[in-house]
Amino acid sequence: MGELFSSRELAIAVDFTVIPYYGEENPMLVSDSRLPGTNLGIKFAVLSVVEESKTLTLKTKQVNPIESEVSVLGEMLDYAEEVLNPSLVLLDRGFYSVEAIGELKSRSMGFIMPAKKTNPVKKTCKKFKKGEAPPEIGYTVSGAKGEEDVRLLLTEKETENGTEIHPFITNLEITPEEASENYSWRWRIETNIRELEKFKPQTTSQSMELRRLYFLFSVTLYNLWIITRNGSEHPRAREFKEWLEFELLAFKVLEEYMAEPPPPHTPA
Repeated sequence: MGELFSSRELAIAVDFTVIPYYGEENPMLVSDSRLPGTNLGIKFAVLSVVEESKTLTLKTKQVNPIESEVSVLGEMLDYAEEVLNPSLVLLDRGFYSVEAIGELKSRSMGFIMPAKKTNPVKKTCKKFKKGEAPPEIGYTVSGAKGEEDVRLLLTEKETENGTEIHPFITNLEITPEEASENYSWRWRIETNIRELEKFKPQTTSQSMELRRLYFLFSVTLYNLWIITRNGSEHPRAREFKEWLEFELLAFKVLEEYMAEPPPPHTPA
């Protein structure tokens, strides 16, 4: 697997996505009011390698409503360590919890995630903006199940509304600028998930099993497309699909031709 990527220090990202479901309720479905036309969805965890022009989906898993996201994170990290041994994992602030941070710190890889803007983090950001706090400090994340020590890194970003402070937490000895630059690669997993829609077959079926199969099928086609491109801009998704359709049609014609019985032998 590692031969597919040019970087020796691979970064991975873990995220969750929910696809809409329009059938009857099922214990495996999750509730999500943000979905179009329904509040029921099929939730997947997605593990990806994030590298420029070569973001591959390594593993997907359907997640049920009562399953712990931390346990799913652990399962994804186990798999990543088994096949790639990555050096860095990028996560969104949805994983900002004592339990998730403890799971991450138990590994041999580094992590970066945005800090939740809790009251203590907000106060630190305000002090930093006024020049009263350094950009790098030791910080303790507290929760109902204990505490975890991390490094809190603060970066500035100019926006239309003025200067914004972006806080990150990590277990790495890196600068705030390095944390921000490394974390910017995480958008690739979100792009990856959006790109899957281009390869997902359309269906009106209310079968959860079929919709799950179609999602997994789209992941397979997406990965094949990325491997075919090998870091270049072409083929585009539409070009790849047209090429694939032609290859499948040619294979079908060849299969039918080979299945035809040979012409009868005529004695001389």
